[in-house]
Amino acid sequence: MDKEEVSQVLAAGVELEGVIFGTEKEIRERSKSAYGQELLDARLIIFGACTLLLRSYSGVPGKTDQSVSDRLTLISVALQGASATETLISEGQYAKGAAALKQDMEVVVRIHETVAGVAKAGTTPQLKYLPTAGARRFYGELNDVAHPSNIGRLRELLALAEPAGGAAGVSPVPEFRPAVAIPLYQLHVYLLFETSLELIKLMAEMYSVDDAPIQTASRLIIYVRDKPASQSTSPHS
Repeated sequence: MDKEEVSQVLAAGVELEGVIFGTEKEIRERSKSAYGQELLDARLIIFGACTLLLRSYSGVPGKTDQSVSDRLTLISVALQGASATETLISEGQYAKGAAALKQDMEVVVRIHETVAGVAKAGTTPQLKYLPTAGARRFYGELNDVAHPSNIGRLRELLALAEPAGGAAGVSPVPEFRPAVAIPLYQLHVYLLFETSLELIKLMAEMYSVDDAPIQTASRLIIYVRDKPASQSTSPHS
């Protein structure tokens, strides 16, 4: 290929990425509207409670052992990736979002396995340790959506391209699917909620349950748990 051909190819790639990026931002606004303000606020309160604890005890020595160290690692992984998971879901990347949620669920399960003293290195976390039984059914559904062998499920999440020569295809540009986005986002918030509970318990174990930051974080999480909402953050059904 000559230089001009390469330039044309590069320009086409940049153009497509620009279209995808712009569409994602449009989908984000529609997603936020679909979620409802109560669910959006619940996520930020949960994240804020975790931030309060992490900032309050940054650099402060506490009681520790292998279980504490392992749980801190797992909680850090969950919180560090939370924004990436939210972006995938809210910007229409539902297959990738499902894969991220599957890992997030496994992290929460492994935290509970660690607490129970049954975590084994190199093994898949066992769903029976997920605290909310109603959430377990989502694991199989997430796996179906995220696995590349399930072409039919993946195709359901893609936008249809304009028919060409009588054959309809799929488009690389994402499309807003509220029936998919809302339950994925609800599960994301639920997993964050469970992570925050484990962080509070861990901080109370390392320091003191009577410490002001731990008490404040606990009140915030109780507020989220008990506040009536049109969009539930706990998939018990």
